[in-house]
Amino acid sequence: MRKGKGLLLIVLIAMLLSGCQFTQTISNLITSPTPTATSTATITVTPTATSTSTATPTATATATATPTETPTATPLPTSTFTPRPPKPTTQPVTAGGGGAECDGSNTAIEASVLSQVNAQRANAGLGSLKNSSALANMARNHSKNMALNGFFSHDGFESRMSSSGFSYSTAGENIYAGNGSNNSASSAVSGWMNSAGHRANILEPAFTYAGVGYWCNPDSQYGGYFTLVLARP
Repeated sequence: MRKGKGLLLIVLIAMLLSGCQFTQTISNLITSPTPTATSTATITVTPTATSTSTATPTATATATATPTETPTATPLPTSTFTPRPPKPTTQPVTAGGGGAECDGSNTAIEASVLSQVNAQRANAGLGSLKNSSALANMARNHSKNMALNGFFSHDGFESRMSSSGFSYSTAGENIYAGNGSNNSASSAVSGWMNSAGHRANILEPAFTYAGVGYWCNPDSQYGGYFTLVLARP
């Protein structure tokens, strides 16, 4: 009997020990933190380099109107004026015929230009421009210079006026070049009247005198060259 009790006690102790180990194992599983993968994302903002450009000052040039050389086009006038609006009734303006013979000067063409310019002024209720031989010589020389030297410009207008022998208080200049059927008095006047600045010169009330110069060079780019100078003493 004693042997039986001793065996039972040993078995109970063993069971108790096993129970303690099992309990401890469960406890360890409960209390041990579950490992988790954690990654801390650090975003580093690298500033973008800004380039600072230093503006280099540039000189502002005064624009000089340069005319486009086309057979029927005319350049900007040297002086511009505000014309009076034309009256509704018009006076007939002669056509002036077709293209002129291209051979130097032509006083008939010059006279036709002045006549048609004065007709346009009459349509606007303005007085006629008187012909000035000094201005006509100046205008003819400029047309000849352009025709023979291959340029189309108002350059030197003030200097040409000063050496013309005409004492003036205000002045303006229109130029025109054309070949073939465009080489005519009517084409020149029509071209000017269809351009605001040139029309303003023709219809400027302050002008009282004018001179027309024409020169044609068959070897030039544009054939006939017309210059109209208007002025007031």
